[in-house]
Amino acid sequence: EQMATATMGLLPNPIEGEQSVFVQEDIICGFGYLNDLPQGCSAHAFSNYQVLSQDFIDKIVKKPASVLEYYKAAIASNERICAFVYAPHFWFDLGTKERYYQALLSIQDKLASTPHASIDALYACGLLT
Repeated sequence: EQMATATMGLLPNPIEGEQSVFVQEDIICGFGYLNDLPQGCSAHAFSNYQVLSQDFIDKIVKKPASVLEYYKAAIASNERICAFVYAPHFWFDLGTKERYYQALLSIQDKLASTPHASIDALYACGLLT
């Protein structure tokens, strides 16, 4: 059996309006929007956590590029990219000011809807990680 070139950490559900990672039987089979989902695949969001082989790292050049471009090239070369899907939890992409603000509003809503909630309680029940 072929060793994995990399393993991508994925969230259980895709993020609306964002590109998804397509998975079939724990193997990454592509990337795209939900309307492009191949038959037999599930769609997930990339958490930006990953485990990379030395071979994969050696292919990364020192210029600005999305790591997804390297994943696409690996898949096109029939390299095996594995998927690890995390259990559902409270997670946000904080890559932009707008997303950071959305995360703060969502946390505020969770605090407001949880009587006598404390930050420790939110960590304990998995609402914050």
